[in-house]
Amino acid sequence: MPLMRRGFDPEKEMAPRPITCQADLDAIKAEQTQEYYFLIVDVWNCQARLVLFHQGGEPYTVGDIPAPKDLLTEAIYRTPCGTINRSGWYPATPEIEAWVKDWANEEAPCKP
Repeated sequence: MPLMRRGFDPEKEMAPRPITCQADLDAIKAEQTQEYYFLIVDVWNCQARLVLFHQGGEPYTVGDIPAPKDLLTEAIYRTPCGTINRSGWYPATPEIEAWVKDWANEEAPCKP
């Protein structure tokens, strides 16, 4: 079963890395085969949304989570150079992760 990855920073972790030897390439390939989920704040067209993202093989969005806008805005502005009018992915804060945990527990009766 895939893990929930905490503290994912898309700018740092998805940035290109130099490959200077076979060991570097092997390490990147090993990371790409790991399967996990993570939360990101996705900003597009001055609109923020909280997204559950799946990484494993080809990355894809699992779904949007209806998070309070104030938590999303705070996460954006905590990031260096983060602003609502700059599209991109921003890391979820510990406050967002705590809110999602509470939200998931509240929503549990609706789950199959």
